[in-house]
Amino acid sequence: MESLNGFIRRHSGTSRDKFLSDFPHPFLASRQKPESADSLFPGSWVIPVRKRAKELIGDSVTLGRAADSDIRIDAEAVSKHHCDFLISAGDIRVADANSTNGTFVNGARLAPKAPHAIKSGDRISFGETLVFYYLGPGELYDLLFGKKPGAQRG
Repeated sequence: MESLNGFIRRHSGTSRDKFLSDFPHPFLASRQKPESADSLFPGSWVIPVRKRAKELIGDSVTLGRAADSDIRIDAEAVSKHHCDFLISAGDIRVADANSTNGTFVNGARLAPKAPHAIKSGDRISFGETLVFYYLGPGELYDLLFGKKPGAQRG
């Protein structure tokens, strides 16, 4: 998990093609629904949805408090093994791992172990208080580094 400010500093000036090559996976962005980079500040986080170690290949990315989670979030609302992101052929689904506080997509609590398809812009909550928005890599790049609304096209 990285602060959005740090992520922007590290990748500012990166071309879209290079960014998509380096980050082919989707992201979770915290706080408000991102309509512009400004709406993600202050105190936002960006989390790549990917395996923890590059040498590990698999179609499931685990999220939880446990040390062996691919995405580790040390928060009271998150169970040791909270949910799994299931990735196949460009499709991504999230499945609650029978967590204590539940996994929610756009406000609806998921049944344990029942994968639910998600798409860019969906609101994903772990418990009722820890909220993220799911974004594809292209959407995140355009949001952070693309043309700003009202910018002149040349």
